[in-house]
Amino acid sequence: MHLATAQKELAELRALFRVLPYTADVLPAWERIVVAQGVSGKQAHDAHLVALMQVHSVMSILTFNGEDFSRYPGITVLKPEEI
Repeated sequence: MHLATAQKELAELRALFRVLPYTADVLPAWERIVVAQGVSGKQAHDAHLVALMQVHSVMSILTFNGEDFSRYPGITVLKPEEI
């Protein structure tokens, strides 16, 4: 993808969604989740999203990979075909 195309697509996505700020509270929340859930490898990226969600009191996530988030209590998984 060319840079100009990527920039255009990102701008369109930002217009559709609220982008949460990455605050100093996210890293310690992520660490707590990783330790408590025994997360490692690629699943650490999902744990990072969950930490960001928790810090900002976001309780649901829209994803094609709902099973990846089933281990996290309090997170409601929404599938695109359900929307």
